[in-house]
Amino acid sequence: MNSSPSAAESRLAGGGAQPRSLHPRLAAMGFVFAALVVFFALCRLFWPLFTVDDSYITLRYARNFAQGFGPTFNPGEPPVEGYTTFLWMVVLTIPHLLQIDAVAFAKAAGVAAMLACLWVVFAFARRLATRVGLAHPDIAGAAAVAVLACTPAAAVHAVSGMETALFTLLVSVFLYALTGYLSQPTAVGAKGVALAALLVGLTRPEGNILVFAGIAAALLVAPGRARRALAGAVAALYAVPGLVYFFWRTDYYGLLFPLPFYVKVAGQTPLAGARDVAVFAAFLGLHIGILILLGVLRLPRAFLPAAAAAAGLSLFFLFPHHIMAYQLRFLFPLFPLGCVVAGVGAAHLMEWLRAVSPRPAFQWRGAGWAICVVAALGMLTDLPDILAEKRAYGTGMRNAHLALAKRLASLRPENRTPVLAIGDAGAVPYYSQWKTIDTFGLNDPDTATTGRRDAARILSRRPDLVVLISAAPDAFQAMLPWEQEIYARSVREGMVRVATYTFSPDKYYLWVLAEPGTWAAASFLPEAPHEAAFLAPAESGTSWRQ
Repeated sequence: MNSSPSAAESRLAGGGAQPRSLHPRLAAMGFVFAALVVFFALCRLFWPLFTVDDSYITLRYARNFAQGFGPTFNPGEPPVEGYTTFLWMVVLTIPHLLQIDAVAFAKAAGVAAMLACLWVVFAFARRLATRVGLAHPDIAGAAAVAVLACTPAAAVHAVSGMETALFTLLVSVFLYALTGYLSQPTAVGAKGVALAALLVGLTRPEGNILVFAGIAAALLVAPGRARRALAGAVAALYAVPGLVYFFWRTDYYGLLFPLPFYVKVAGQTPLAGARDVAVFAAFLGLHIGILILLGVLRLPRAFLPAAAAAAGLSLFFLFPHHIMAYQLRFLFPLFPLGCVVAGVGAAHLMEWLRAVSPRPAFQWRGAGWAICVVAALGMLTDLPDILAEKRAYGTGMRNAHLALAKRLASLRPENRTPVLAIGDAGAVPYYSQWKTIDTFGLNDPDTATTGRRDAARILSRRPDLVVLISAAPDAFQAMLPWEQEIYARSVREGMVRVATYTFSPDKYYLWVLAEPGTWAAASFLPEAPHEAAFLAPAESGTSWRQ
């Protein structure tokens, strides 16, 4: 890293550098515009195809919060914390308060957050390039934006309904603010760093690891007065509000961590996430590794805390292996930082081409822009595979979870709230508004903290319907090991299959079980007379055949 940017600027001035021309800036703006067109086209492609089932979990908490029940899964029951994104949950109360389409709102907010992230990336790369004396900092910003905008994962995360786009934006803002503060310490800058840190921590719990690492490194490298100002701002605007939130949530929910931590992280083998980190590193290296290396050669010392923050979060992810990690979801918030460094590398490359090329300016600039175009378009190489994958997921959600949710939403027994037991506790509970037993455990404290998915306990709560996942349409083959016991127990207690919804024709079916003679069973049978044979109770292990 370049530790003396002022010297670099002096050398540039002393070396007879040409005045900044309007042409590179216009070219950079055109490059950014073209990248934004690609980004919007990708969002348009993925918008109708991909909404993650888990996003409906946060939407359910947000709706209950907006309706005055508090942030909990089942109104009227002790509160549980099956979400891991407090700030995003609060944001999603807005469409419920306004009574507008919450899914469309979540997608639009995600796109807006990613657009804001693109702006931050441009400003971040441009500032770094200016700091180290590169002749055309707009090139750095444009190249960084182009790489990020042309990455299909950016659009996927923007329209997924999850908090990933918001978290990516806030991480980028925090790293930008931290680097900016160390470059030019001000009281306002210190407060900006602290507020960004608070928002990062409220959006994802592991964001606090990134914050701790970044601020610790900043306190080590900052001069004395700047160090004291930063420490004071962090204490007042990050630590105190963060502790208040932590003590509130532990008192309200009664547990130190959200339930997904116990289900997805606790009890994993050491270095369970090492492969995910390696895949992310390989992704960076394959697509923009050379530009990142060129950028690292010109980074100022003020960038060190941002690098430490990214390293801290990456080290954390060596240990847990997260499910639902599509398109590197948990590490993706660090990708814009890689784009920023690559943008600086692109500007460095352009300057080097100018220095070594005897050809006219438009030729060496053309060569430099061609490299940037190749880097940006190279991000699209896996688009066909991602598009096919998301189309299959969207079709499955529409044919299975959303179809079942729509059916259940139309069923309203008098004088009581119906009860559903299901492992995919996202879209179906959200749209049906049934009281739900989450057999996977994300929204069930007993299951999450003990790891036991006791079929007897689940059925003792008298669910009207039990929904399980089978790998086959005609004989129950549990895809989740514990669901075999739930199926067997349900059958022994007289429940039968009353409907089947196909998510994936080759291996993923939702089996809907109910007790014969009940309103729940009767509500399905008139529309599925060919399944009347399922009304005869069967022994465990019996294959249902049409």
